[in-house]
Amino acid sequence: MDEIITVTVYLNSDFHCHAEPAEGLTPYATAFFVGCEDLIPRYRIVPHGESWTRVDGAVFYGEMIAPI
Repeated sequence: MDEIITVTVYLNSDFHCHAEPAEGLTPYATAFFVGCEDLIPRYRIVPHGESWTRVDGAVFYGEMIAPI
């Protein structure tokens, strides 16, 4: 069985991704950034079972990975 390789990113309360842990950030493992870790700060991840509301009121449900 193949092992799935993941990268841990750290999400703030607005689901912006951070490459390094810090107080108030939630760790989240994903295979999306494997090999392109430099892109982490340019993305938002809404985890499965969560939602994020954009300024214009549009609601996005997880899992969602999108550039910011």
